[in-house]
Amino acid sequence: MLIRTTSLLSLVCAAGLIGCQGNSVVLNKPAGSRVAENQQKSDLAMMFSLAQLREGDDQLVEAKATYEELLAAEPQNAEYNHRYGVLLCKLGDYKKGIESLRTADSIQPNNVDILNDLGFACMVTDRNDLAISVLETALESDPRNARATNNLAMAHGYQGDFDEAFSLFSHCLLYTSDAADE
Repeated sequence: MLIRTTSLLSLVCAAGLIGCQGNSVVLNKPAGSRVAENQQKSDLAMMFSLAQLREGDDQLVEAKATYEELLAAEPQNAEYNHRYGVLLCKLGDYKKGIESLRTADSIQPNNVDILNDLGFACMVTDRNDLAISVLETALESDPRNARATNNLAMAHGYQGDFDEAFSLFSHCLLYTSDAADE
């Protein structure tokens, strides 16, 4: 908690360098196109870190606002769409969350983390057939991904396919123990 608070304090202090107005961050744009572009990238990276810290500290409404500012600046950024989609699902807005996760997947196809979160969101909203399809695609990209394997096992379990679920959970345990040995 101390490290997270210190990190948040550092970002707040640094926010003075990029400008603040209320709860929003204003991107300062120095003269010169290359300098301005580098400054904007730096500002966006700082805002993204702030959004993730807010999300980690359960400041979900504030994190949502920050992700929305990021997406206004770079709507085709897969990472911003991914985290925003996950956050919306945490807030219970699964429709918009899944939409944002699909956008992230369209920008960066076959990313196992995006597909895993999309599959999980589909599973939570009782779209198990779609969840299984998405999670199988994730495992095509990374066959030993324990999170995707675990979520696929749960999706099969929710459908009543307990043999497949048990088999996948067993594989998941092997992947987890293999990772611990490395």
